[in-house]
Amino acid sequence: WTPASLSECELMVEADSYSQSDNTDITTSCVDYSQLARNCTITGIPTFQTNELNGLPIVRIGSASGISINLPNLSSLTSGSMYLVIKLTNTTGDGGNLFGTSGASSHYPFNDTNVYDDFGSTVRKNAGSSGITYTNWHLINVNSRPNYWQMIQNTTQLHSTTTNTVGFNSSPKLGQNGGGTSLQGDYYALYLFNDQLDISDDTKVRNYIKFRT
Repeated sequence: WTPASLSECELMVEADSYSQSDNTDITTSCVDYSQLARNCTITGIPTFQTNELNGLPIVRIGSASGISINLPNLSSLTSGSMYLVIKLTNTTGDGGNLFGTSGASSHYPFNDTNVYDDFGSTVRKNAGSSGITYTNWHLINVNSRPNYWQMIQNTTQLHSTTTNTVGFNSSPKLGQNGGGTSLQGDYYALYLFNDQLDISDDTKVRNYIKFRT
C-alpha cells in the first residue's frame, strides 16, 4: 500500500525516485508515482544527497533563490491536502512554497518566527509561531476546503480557521514562494490529495510515512 492507492491522490513524489551519486546535481524531472503520473520539472539545480534520513536519500535546496520543484496545474481543485516531509537548513531565509492564489508570499517561517502560508487559499494565513525545531525532520500537513483551513506540524495543530475560500495555483512550486525566495532545506517526500482525508486514510498516510522514514 502507498498513498497513491487512494483515489484522492493527485501527486506523490519521493526523493528515492532518483538513482545517482551522493552530492550530485539534479537536472531531471521528479517522478510522480500517483495514478496521474504528472512528473514535476526542476528550476535551478537542487542536489541529491544519499543516506540523510534513516538511510534514505533526500533532495536539498541549498540556495536562497532560483531553485524550485514545479508541480502540475492544481487550479481545478476545490479542496486539497498535502503532507510534506522536510527539515530546514536555514530558518532565517524567509522562504516558502507556492500553492495558493493570495498573491502574498508564504514564509516557513518568517523572520518574526511566524508561519505565513496560503496553501490552496485566496488569502494568506498567519499560522502563528511554532515550538518545533525546524532543523529536525518533521511532517507538515495542510488542509484547505471551503470555510476551513488547517496546518498541522507532526501531530500538533498549529492553526485552523473557518474563514477560507479555496484557490489553488495554476503554476504551484515546492521550495519557492511567490516572491522567488527558496525554502532552504532537505526534502524527502510530498503527497498531495484533492480533499482532506478522513481519519482512517490520514492514519494510513501517516503510518506509511513513519514506516518509510
